[in-house]
Amino acid sequence: MLDKVKGLFRRDEGQTGGDRPSARLVDALKVLAVASPELAERAVAYVHRGEGPEVLLELEALRGGDVEALLGRPGQSGVYSWTTPAQDDRLKAAVPGWTSAKAVTARSNLYTLSDSVTVPELVRLGRVLSAVSSEVDRERASDPRWLTTLVNDMSRRANERRHGQKGKGAPDRWTPDLLVALAVEGGVPEADAPAVVLRELFERPASAGWASRHLGPALLGDPAREFVVAHLDVATQVLPGVSAAGRGELVALVAADPAATETLAPLLAALAADTSKAVREAAVAALVPLPATRQRELLAPLLTSLPASRLGAVVTRLAQVDGGLAALEEAAERSTGARATLLRDTVERARVLDAAQEDEPEIDVPPFEPLPETVLGDEFVRAARAAIDTALERARADHAAHAGKKDDDGWPRWRRLTVEQDLKELPGITDDDLRVFAAFLSGTSTRRPAASSCAGCPRRASSRASPASRSCTGCGCRGTRGAGAASGSAGTGSTRATCSTSTCASSTRRCGASDATTPGRWSTSCTSRPGGRPTR
Repeated sequence: MLDKVKGLFRRDEGQTGGDRPSARLVDALKVLAVASPELAERAVAYVHRGEGPEVLLELEALRGGDVEALLGRPGQSGVYSWTTPAQDDRLKAAVPGWTSAKAVTARSNLYTLSDSVTVPELVRLGRVLSAVSSEVDRERASDPRWLTTLVNDMSRRANERRHGQKGKGAPDRWTPDLLVALAVEGGVPEADAPAVVLRELFERPASAGWASRHLGPALLGDPAREFVVAHLDVATQVLPGVSAAGRGELVALVAADPAATETLAPLLAALAADTSKAVREAAVAALVPLPATRQRELLAPLLTSLPASRLGAVVTRLAQVDGGLAALEEAAERSTGARATLLRDTVERARVLDAAQEDEPEIDVPPFEPLPETVLGDEFVRAARAAIDTALERARADHAAHAGKKDDDGWPRWRRLTVEQDLKELPGITDDDLRVFAAFLSGTSTRRPAASSCAGCPRRASSRASPASRSCTGCGCRGTRGAGAASGSAGTGSTRATCSTSTCASSTRRCGASDATTPGRWSTSCTSRPGGRPTR
């Protein structure tokens, strides 16, 4: 398998022009010229041919400096990286026309593996990136730092490109088998490589969140699931030790394939005993498609081995499985303390629920009788008009009672504004408006009660009024146009109109209007601006 994978990356000497490094590799390491042009050339020579490994010691001295920032902090798994203006200026001075973004793009292009690149080159590139990285997310003492750095950088830079343009999937060669080949090439014993790769696939940063959510899409898929299936024994030993976020992604990956769920059932059973409640519940839920006997076989042993505080998901599932109550009762007889109490209570609740379902009486449901269709007519209009008149009279009385007063205790601001709004809006509501509203409520018309326009409002003037008297009801400028065309309109009878004020505050607010006093113009009093203060 390793020879097959390596063969996919062997350079065709006739196509690459001999022993020259690829242009993408050269571009990916141009940033090192900030330290010195000669250092960049030696780093390329090391990655390409393995010459001068001592360059790694010089690169380690640059950790935490400008080079790491300009490379995009390759050791980090988060999506964010930044540079300062001073660092950008240093790069422009060292490599005219070059930027940190171009260097990142060059590495992203290299990770597509569509260019000539070999497994040893990828290993040495990982060593270079690790050398300049002051921090490496997901770093583990048991695994190569350079491999984690390379995978972190690849998953950040190539995750979007690997999906291709316009959603068309591009060939993905970053498979677990490639990671095994890289690990072995980098010095990991072949027998230990599967465990290293499994941890690389599923380990997540300690503060795993949305900033590093690209790791799953970049690393996990059908090849990863097949790799776990092919190394079930190693996975059962290794994967319960990865971070909780990684264990959750493992369960989701396995549960997405029924065949894998059956094969990896022992691993899911181990995760059903996990320290994380979310992982336990997900693992138990993943076992649901299995036959009842298989579920009992996997979950029943946990009844006596798990701490009682972790048994919730297990006992709940067994109570729902055929024969599960018998397993719970048997375990309860051999248990004491909190465990026995939990098991007995679960059995008792299940028995009570089963009995209640058996004894549940049948309920006769009467036939459905739809409510009679009611069409609101003149009676509704009269009632609405009376309510409007009552509200208007009350507003006028409040306004008269507090004439000249501002925002004192007896005339709070909210009440004053409400009264002023009623005085401006209510007089403009006509019986025709109420009839349109009644038809809309009755379902006999889809015409909405308000549809008009004023300056600042894109709606059109109401077409129900005559050209000589249009009402702007959509945003609330309930003005009446006098003779002649509205200001700003194309001519007499136009359905576009403009308030006499410079702008109508908002299409979602309403303003009252006085009668037209100037021919050809609207005459209104806007009561509302975005700031909430009246405008006249």
